[in-house]
Amino acid sequence: MTENAKTVRVRIEAKRLLDELSKQEGRKIIEIISDAVEQYRRNRIFKLADDAYATMKKDKDAWEEEQKERQLWDETLMDGLEDY
Repeated sequence: MTENAKTVRVRIEAKRLLDELSKQEGRKIIEIISDAVEQYRRNRIFKLADDAYATMKKDKDAWEEEQKERQLWDETLMDGLEDY
């Protein structure tokens, strides 16, 4: 085990799946777990953002203000500069 590794407990079924994925992909379990945790983190960020927008949409004034701000940002796309 590397210096940057820590032992964690997982359910037997999870261990079986990790072993299977490791064999299928030819990757170490630690890599699969690290990737899965990173994906979970990213999904959580998007879920929190999605929930925040859903809450904002329920507030008519807040949603209208958001739409106005988006309109302002959309106008910056027409600043006349060439794409390079």
